[in-house]
Amino acid sequence: MQDQLYPLIIRPTIETIFGHWPPNLKDGLETEFIEKLGHAETEYAVCKQLLNRDNPLSENALSSKFAGNVCILLGVEKANTTTYAASFMKVMELATDSFSQLALREKIRAIGKGL
Repeated sequence: MQDQLYPLIIRPTIETIFGHWPPNLKDGLETEFIEKLGHAETEYAVCKQLLNRDNPLSENALSSKFAGNVCILLGVEKANTTTYAASFMKVMELATDSFSQLALREKIRAIGKGL
């Protein structure tokens, strides 16, 4: 599936934003993007559930692992509990809203019934 999607997403995105850059730099961006995507897939693949309602900070839940990673990228320190909690919850809210709007649960169930 990745072999089909990558050429449709990665290169056109790079060309749209960095089309004026030399080919070697765009090739480097593409290579780095694919590497980082592979690392992210490996990291998130260990998650056992989408959301852990009993432990919203669980490292075994995809949504909380994602929210924690976003906080790290934003430079929000766990030691600053108020800011971290607010940022973490906002990411969770945005991710949940996006997930709902995409109707992925329904689409996945429909695909499962078709198999």
